[in-house]
Amino acid sequence: MIEGWYILVFKLTGHKILAGLCILLIIVSLIVIAPTITIRKEKGVKLPIIIYHNITTNKQQLNEYAITPEQLENDLKYIKEKDYTTITMTQLINHCLKGDKLPKKPIIICFDDGFESMYTYAFPLLKQYNMCAVVSVVGAYVDHFTKLQDNTVEGSYMTWNEIEELGRYKNIEIQNHSYNMHSQTGDRIGTRKKCGESVEQYHISLKEDAGKMQELLFAKTGFKPNTFVYPFGYNSGISKKVLKEMGFTAAMTCRKRVNIINSSTDLMKLGRFNRPNGISSEQFFENILE
Repeated sequence: MIEGWYILVFKLTGHKILAGLCILLIIVSLIVIAPTITIRKEKGVKLPIIIYHNITTNKQQLNEYAITPEQLENDLKYIKEKDYTTITMTQLINHCLKGDKLPKKPIIICFDDGFESMYTYAFPLLKQYNMCAVVSVVGAYVDHFTKLQDNTVEGSYMTWNEIEELGRYKNIEIQNHSYNMHSQTGDRIGTRKKCGESVEQYHISLKEDAGKMQELLFAKTGFKPNTFVYPFGYNSGISKKVLKEMGFTAAMTCRKRVNIINSSTDLMKLGRFNRPNGISSEQFFENILE
């Protein structure tokens, strides 16, 4: 580009020195002006979504998907200190579809998979701080631990009685995390299409699995989930199409990004940040919250 300008100036003036000086002025102008040029940012409401999994007091279990009750409480305190207000998925959907107002600085807190520790440790803290949460559970896990009658906190999952109790609390929203597609082993990974599986077969499998979970959650809580939480975040254009046909309005992935909510937002591809062990609330939220 600069070379083109040089040739043009040289042709017009016939002087190499003059042409060189003109190009130098152009370069200097670009250097001075460039820092003042701002990239147009996407307009809308910023919505961070945070994922929690297991909450444990066992130090040996702490990892990328397990933190302590103290860490969780520190996070909740930090969110309040930053003037963020927790909301549910229904509030978000009603904002997008009906124009309902959102708080000035909204945030969604998710608890995935349905660990017993959510009921034991997180639920009391959410009530204490009067905060909302979206709890996405895996039906097969709940069925298994309901029959097992195992109420130990470490490594267990909630029972249907506990799910029902959570569902009665106004600030807790139970969403669909599949009935039995939460797996990374075997021939199907999460809700991905199997190798060699036809689109029609995949459509039937996903619809049957997610549909079974819809029926169970409605029967147990009286609430029909409006959001599908992709196991491990795996999704595709086909899964999105199937879920929309089933009546889901939104879906959550595991893409690390702060969502910008506006008229063009695709609610079927919401991004989220997983909360790992090993860093403070300040460190974790540093690049997520304003």
